[in-house]
Amino acid sequence: MGLSNYLPNSRISQAGVCTSSTRPASPYEGQVIYETDTDRTLVWNNTTWVELARLENTSNVLINGGMDVWQRGTSSANATTTYNTKDSYRADRFYVLPAGATVTMQQSTTIPTNKLSRYSLLVTGATSATTVKIGQRIEAANIPSITRTVTFAAWIYNETGASVTPNLLIGTPSASDNFTTVTNRLTQALASCTNNAWTEVSHTVDISGYTNLTNGLQVEIEMPSGSMNANTKKVYVTQVRLTATANVVPFERLTIDQELLRCQRYYYQTNSTSNVDYQWHWYKVSLRATANNISFSTSVSNDTSSTEGIRAWTGTKPTDFTYYVSAEM
Repeated sequence: MGLSNYLPNSRISQAGVCTSSTRPASPYEGQVIYETDTDRTLVWNNTTWVELARLENTSNVLINGGMDVWQRGTSSANATTTYNTKDSYRADRFYVLPAGATVTMQQSTTIPTNKLSRYSLLVTGATSATTVKIGQRIEAANIPSITRTVTFAAWIYNETGASVTPNLLIGTPSASDNFTTVTNRLTQALASCTNNAWTEVSHTVDISGYTNLTNGLQVEIEMPSGSMNANTKKVYVTQVRLTATANVVPFERLTIDQELLRCQRYYYQTNSTSNVDYQWHWYKVSLRATANNISFSTSVSNDTSSTEGIRAWTGTKPTDFTYYVSAEM
């Protein structure tokens, strides 16, 4: 028996391959098409075309989006109005940058009801604080996988006392992996966040045409002026993601060992015992670049370092000491 005995001729003749401008004029629910000009596969849900998740690239380019790794500590710490590669961070890879006044940042176990993460980043406001940015800088080596339409998404718990509308800011640096000068390419109001509730915010945008995109990408959530101007005003952020898709992808949490190694490419901290005057300490993963911020505990100094390790000068032996190296951008 022929296929026409099962399906109407109109459905047999529906084209499955088209372009974004030649989609079927009268699609039926469940119809799937492939667009040759966008490399997208979509399905008609009887209202609109919805992109199917791409099997090849739905991974989150943002590192530690579930706030699992806290090498610098989990207790409350100050985030000042001046960015630096160590003290602007509490949760690995996510900096907090206020304007107007110093705010605090720490780990929290307050999480969305989907329980796809264990922790959130809690930021507490302060008198005279205006905007507060929570962001991450993506290095140039990771840009090729997102030079296309991307979707940003995050869960935000608003505890500021009123509804608030955060902004999504996306910018590009003037030089490769050097974010001293960043040109903003997008300011987008996200969904309004109800007070004392979790809200998932998201935005989809084609970033492929951004000038200097090959140099890297800066992605920030900005709490607007007036929303964090007291120490009673708080915001919690978790499950932050940026994926090369045209729709929101559910947060996918990596195992803790995988996430830790990804973070240690940018920041590494450890305790050590030296029984010689000079001692090389090898990192567990190569740094992104030679450390730009190095600190040792008392009586220990840096002799030389590379992307693979650091040689410590103790002066006496044996000596217990702590050190950190940062290659954040």
